[in-house]
Amino acid sequence: MKLLRTSALRIKLSVVSRNRKYYWLLLSVPLVAASLMWTSAALASCNFLSILASIGSGDGQVLTPRAIAIDPSDNVFVADQNDRVQKFNSSGVFQFKFATGGSSAGAVVAPSGVAVDRTTGDIYVSDGFPERTSGIVQKFNASGVFQLSWGTAGSGNGQFLNGAGGVAVDSAGNVYVTDLGNHRVEKFTSGGSFIMSWGGSGTGNGQFSAPEGIAIDSSDNEYVADTGNHRIQKFNTSGTFVIKWGTIGTGDGQLDTPWGVSIDS
Repeated sequence: MKLLRTSALRIKLSVVSRNRKYYWLLLSVPLVAASLMWTSAALASCNFLSILASIGSGDGQVLTPRAIAIDPSDNVFVADQNDRVQKFNSSGVFQFKFATGGSSAGAVVAPSGVAVDRTTGDIYVSDGFPERTSGIVQKFNASGVFQLSWGTAGSGNGQFLNGAGGVAVDSAGNVYVTDLGNHRVEKFTSGGSFIMSWGGSGTGNGQFSAPEGIAIDSSDNEYVADTGNHRIQKFNTSGTFVIKWGTIGTGDGQLDTPWGVSIDS
C-alpha cells in the first residue's frame, strides 16, 4: 500500500459554477480528503481513510478549497478561500497558515493554485481574484515567508486576465500558470521572469477555453484541464501539443468542465 499523492491523474475534479470564490462549498471536504486516500499497487483501488479538515474559518478549517499540493515530506498545502494557504502534516494536523487575506504583497484574496518545488521546498501560490491587478503569482519559502511576486492584469506577456488558474513547477524549477481569461498557459523562471506562453481561444489542438488545473509529470510534460472544452490536453516542456482526451458527457472517459488534473508516480 502507498499513499496516493495529490499528483494523481486518477483524481479529476470538476465543477460547473464559474463563480470561483464562493461556489466551491460542496467540494470543500472531498477535495481535501482526496489527498488522504490509499491505493493498492496491484489493483489501484482507492479507499477512504480520513477527513483532513472541516468547514469553517478557524485554524485547520477550510472554506471552498481550490487546490492542494504535497511537499517531499508529505505535508499538505491547501489553497483555502478564507484568503490564505494552510499547511497540514500527513496526519491532517494543522501546522501553520500564510498569505493571509489581502491584495498586498505576501497576501492572497482567492488562492486558485498552490504548488511546491520538490527540490527547494519553495511554495508558489496563484490568485484567482478577478480584480487583482498585481502580484497574481506569489512565491514563499518552505516556512511560508513571502519571497517575491509577479503578474499584472492584462493580455501581454506575463499578464493575466480575470486572475490566474492553477500553478505547477517542473524539475528545473520553472513555473507554469494557467491564464484562463487569455486562454493560455504561461511559463516563468523561478524568479518570475517570463519565458513563453502557448494556447489561445478555440477548440483546436493546443487551444483552450478558460483552462484551470495544470500538472507536470516526471518527464516535465504538462497536463492542462481545458475546462471550457471539457477535455485534458498534454504538452511537452516547450508547449508543443502531444495528445488530448475527453469530450463532454457522463460516460466513462467523458468529462464535464474538468477543473483539476494531477499525476501519479
